[in-house]
Amino acid sequence: AGSRIAPSQTDASMQAATYTIQSGDNLYRIALNYGVNLQELANYNNLLLEQTIYPGQVLTIPNQQAESAQPVRNTSFYGDTLTQAEYEILCAVVQQEAGAGNYAGLAAVMSVITNRVDSNWMGAESVYEVITQPSQFEAYGAGHYLKHMGNISESTYQAVNSGLSGHKTTYATSFRSTSYAQANGYTGVDIDGNTFFIE
Repeated sequence: AGSRIAPSQTDASMQAATYTIQSGDNLYRIALNYGVNLQELANYNNLLLEQTIYPGQVLTIPNQQAESAQPVRNTSFYGDTLTQAEYEILCAVVQQEAGAGNYAGLAAVMSVITNRVDSNWMGAESVYEVITQPSQFEAYGAGHYLKHMGNISESTYQAVNSGLSGHKTTYATSFRSTSYAQANGYTGVDIDGNTFFIE
């Protein structure tokens, strides 16, 4: 097995997160966005799953730091050749490409990357080769990922680590921003501002 990699943590990141409910929210969507178990979220806030939640209500998000602060990367699938530097670049690319920063979108972008490894997309044999292929991931090719280096969110680390361990949330191999997809005839599943499809 390769070296085990863990995201660096700060004292600030060890604090439990809170979320103020917005109009149209539901517990399922909030749990999905934060990458936490739905029942755990409800229990943590003394709520029943069927209970109505209201805009302005503040939820406490269960702290996932205890797990993620340790070396959690499962290297048996997609991460066994990654160096620490490549891992941080991968996280930054995923965060830039996902845009909205919600767990569902981050996990979908990461799934596209591992799906491309599985399909040997343009000859790529690793996640790092996938993200560095010419004219594929603008976040890498244009250098946009650089603004995220040293500023990776906990949700991004969770989505990347989950993807590296073999978990997938979509079998798509490509995505475009939803606005671009609609304007150019791409159809697929819309997740947090991107449209995912098999190409």
